[in-house]
Amino acid sequence: MRLLLFCFSIFAFLPLWSQTCTDLPTDQLGDCDAVLGWGRVAGLCTNINGCDATYAGTDWSEFIYGSLEDCAFACSTPCVQPALIELGMMIDCIEIYEPVCGCDGVTYSNTCHANYIGGVVSWTDGPCIAVEYGGCTYALACNYDPGAAFDDGSCTFPPEDCYWPDTWATGCTYMDAVNYDANALVDDGTCFQDPCPLCFGDVNGDGWVSVSDVLAVLSMFGAGC
Repeated sequence: MRLLLFCFSIFAFLPLWSQTCTDLPTDQLGDCDAVLGWGRVAGLCTNINGCDATYAGTDWSEFIYGSLEDCAFACSTPCVQPALIELGMMIDCIEIYEPVCGCDGVTYSNTCHANYIGGVVSWTDGPCIAVEYGGCTYALACNYDPGAAFDDGSCTFPPEDCYWPDTWATGCTYMDAVNYDANALVDDGTCFQDPCPLCFGDVNGDGWVSVSDVLAVLSMFGAGC
């Protein structure tokens, strides 16, 4: 059976974090299987079983709640309670757009969605506002900022402003250079060319002076330089 909830949950009217966030030592307070309620174990709300609220000489009744929602909204941390999302599988939220900004930075259509789809325990009215700022948007720069909305001209580049990152393949990227590196992504300024060929007249570079070299020269006869 699925429950139908209005777009803003009744729990939005409860005072958030009215009690101290305290974790129970375990979800089993004693050897009994009786369901005592809901409590936080390692920060997350879970079913608490046991004989009574007293365990290991401590009375934990203040931190055992009658419902999952009471437990989830009892204090501020963590922002998202997975148990609320699991409970949301049984709940249909009415699709009314009254946006809220969850504590996780996500905009939800309404508080019901925030509670039972996002599992968040707190929110503010209205959609989340994205704060845009400028920065360096060039991925190969020293100070690249993936969160920048626009480039503000502040990019700096290696090797003057930082070392070449190990993840960059650097080398000679000039194809006509002697030490051309086909795997290099960034030119590191090491390119050089052989100023004097080892075999004079070997125009095509095959190691022989032959008819093909003469034909190569004739094919360029009359061409402008």
